[in-house]
Amino acid sequence: ILDLSKLEDDRLELEEDEIHLLSFIQAIFDTFKTQANYLGVNYQLKFEAPQGLYLFWDSNKMEKVLNNLLSNALKFTPSGQEVSLVVKDLDTQISIMVQDTGKGIHPDDRPYIFDRFYQSSQPDRPAQGGTGIGLALVTEFVQLMQGHVELQSELTKGSSFTIFLPKTTTRIEDNSSSGLLIDHNSPLETTPELPTIEGTNSFTILLVEDNADMRNFISSLLEIDYTILTATDGLEGLAMLKEQAVSIDLIISDVMMPNMDGFTMLEEIKANANWRNIPIVMLTALAREEDKLHALTVGVHDYLTKPFSIEELTVRVANLLQNAQERKAWIAEQQQIAPKTTKTTEKSEKEVDNLFVGEADLNWLKTVEEEVKEQLDNENFNVAVLAKKMNVSDRQLTRKLKKITGLTPAKFIKEIRLNIARTYLEAGTYLSVSEVAFAVGFQTVEAFSKSYKTRFGKPPREYLNK
Repeated sequence: ILDLSKLEDDRLELEEDEIHLLSFIQAIFDTFKTQANYLGVNYQLKFEAPQGLYLFWDSNKMEKVLNNLLSNALKFTPSGQEVSLVVKDLDTQISIMVQDTGKGIHPDDRPYIFDRFYQSSQPDRPAQGGTGIGLALVTEFVQLMQGHVELQSELTKGSSFTIFLPKTTTRIEDNSSSGLLIDHNSPLETTPELPTIEGTNSFTILLVEDNADMRNFISSLLEIDYTILTATDGLEGLAMLKEQAVSIDLIISDVMMPNMDGFTMLEEIKANANWRNIPIVMLTALAREEDKLHALTVGVHDYLTKPFSIEELTVRVANLLQNAQERKAWIAEQQQIAPKTTKTTEKSEKEVDNLFVGEADLNWLKTVEEEVKEQLDNENFNVAVLAKKMNVSDRQLTRKLKKITGLTPAKFIKEIRLNIARTYLEAGTYLSVSEVAFAVGFQTVEAFSKSYKTRFGKPPREYLNK
């Protein structure tokens, strides 16, 4: 809606950069592989252009266009049918077609399908919600890039949306046409190495998501390694937390939901002493900084902005569970030590009670975060300096951070650096990965890039193509 408003006011500008066409197309194609596999759809990429072709395009807008078309094609294509992404070099133009053998578009709807806020009035249309702005944004983005979109559709036989864009070639490193054909059974790109977690099948994840397709999709990704419980809104999620005989180790929740949204549910969870330490991943399509801050990590919390990749989700979940597991192990160890190191039962109980996180601990943690942020670009900032700033010993700092977050001071400092780097990358604050790396205190770009991908499941360079 914000993009459409900017288009109306002539405030939306092209942000063109050089892209490697094959890598760009394949990355978008791969994003939907698991969803296609889950739905039982034969999903193919046909790339008929030079393998080494580089173009000058607005990659951010083109990604939104293709995400919308592929998402719609999969939504309206039954199991056993086909969805294809076809790219062709037409000499002076590049054509990109999203074709499906699904339900097709009713003749009465076709003249209006690209109109803003238009929604079909056909009695058999699926009740899947939506705002009617997706295809309007597609055609207006393409027109902004000096191209056009053509629609062909036949009821019950399928549809094809074809984008024609000027071929703004910057270079061709390999002029051979690939004739590439990939189906949804092709292996995914290598995923980042996940943290080692003992007994992953013993972890229980509560997924709170009102959209049935998204709920089923995420469940299918995670149920191989974890026990998955599902709820359709915040109220149902809270009810499941109250009723569960087994402990819930992590919560994944959408933000925008009926009855009770994700942020309201989060506030209820934080107000409950039995739940407040459960790590939470918030799923949001909102890009506003204030929305992200609601879910910004305090050692074990995270957010994912839709659309997200499979690697991002699985890596984030594994990291959060590892932090939570380390924190639980540390508390269990301290509970065993406490009775042996105290002289009276009363003092022993007090020591054990102090192991659990309260409001004072969270306020203290905020102060620690602020100290780290003040020294963000200081590559010589370390644990000893932080302990001195907080007027505690190195040992006391370690004990308190492990209690609240499960992280050592060194890992906590690194976590803050990486999360600030993420805000810089998402906002486009800097023009290169090296600038971001040095701005958050990493000594080398290589160390930063490796740490970032291990933490978030996505290399920092990908943000610079948006």
